[in-house]
Amino acid sequence: QKVPADQVYSQLALSDFKRELIHLKPYTEKIFLTGGDPLVIGYKAMMTRLDLIRLYSPSCGQVAAYASIASLMHYRADELARLHDRGLRLLYIGFETGVTANLK
Repeated sequence: QKVPADQVYSQLALSDFKRELIHLKPYTEKIFLTGGDPLVIGYKAMMTRLDLIRLYSPSCGQVAAYASIASLMHYRADELARLHDRGLRLLYIGFETGVTANLK
């Protein structure tokens, strides 16, 4: 997904993601992935992160995240089903925009 020129995008490195997970309580039941639209990282990267969540917090039964229609369009139905099976249970789908030109 292309990021507008007036916005800064950065992805949390996998090593930093692991470092955050280490601080979780092992009985954490719900995790919310923040930072805009985490699904832009792609299917394989999201599966890797869900696997790490399962490893570091085996009691987690629900991973939730924000999602845009644009990022969801890059996933096939079977990929979304596999993400769901891996723990991604709740997506808040946003129709809003942060692009100033589109807000006018």
